[in-house]
Parts: sequence; C-alpha cells; structure tokens
Amino acid sequence: MYPKYDDTHAPLLCEIARRGGRCRPSERVNGLTVYEVLAHHFQLSPEAQQRQFTVISGPNQHRAQWLWPYRVRWAKDQLQRLGLIESPARGIWALTDRGWQAVRRLNGENAR
Repeated sequence: MYPKYDDTHAPLLCEIARRGGRCRPSERVNGLTVYEVLAHHFQLSPEAQQRQFTVISGPNQHRAQWLWPYRVRWAKDQLQRLGLIESPARGIWALTDRGWQAVRRLNGENAR
C-alpha cells in the first residue's frame, strides 16, 4: 500500500529541489504540499492519504496522526542522517550540497 522509506528518498529530494532547494513541506506550491505531490507520485488512494494512527505519548495522552505525512517525515529524517537534507529552522527542509549532487545524479539517470 505504501512505498518503502528508501523508495521515497529520490522523489522527496527531487521535489525539494523543484521548490528551490528549501521548503516547508506543508506549504502549497501550485496547489500541492510535498506530501500531496509524493502521494500522487506513488498513486496513493485518498483513503491511504487520510489514514490515521494513534500516538501514545504518555499516560492518558493519545492523539491521532496522519500516517502518510508521518512516513514522509521519517524518510526525511533518514535523508538528514545521510547528510542530504538539513533542517536549518523548525519546519524547513533544505538540500545540502550532497543533496544537490544526489539530485543532479538522479536527474541524469531520469534523462536517459
């Protein structure tokens, strides 16, 4: 139903690059958030995009969270650990020099 985290890496890097290399993932560009662009890329159903799960953060502290954005943020964290993305401020995702190099390689592969 959902792509593997690793399969999300390349489209996420390319989408951040398309937005100038720096973005807020929930900000709409051409009417779509980063989450929505990736959902379209992977052809997720509306139901999959709206699926929620419960987060338990303490005794009697339960809250619902959207599963798809959570998975995209987890992929972003993996890319951050790899040094391809940084978060210079809360809620900002930005490509590093290594991230830009990866995007150039990906675009070269996609052009073939």
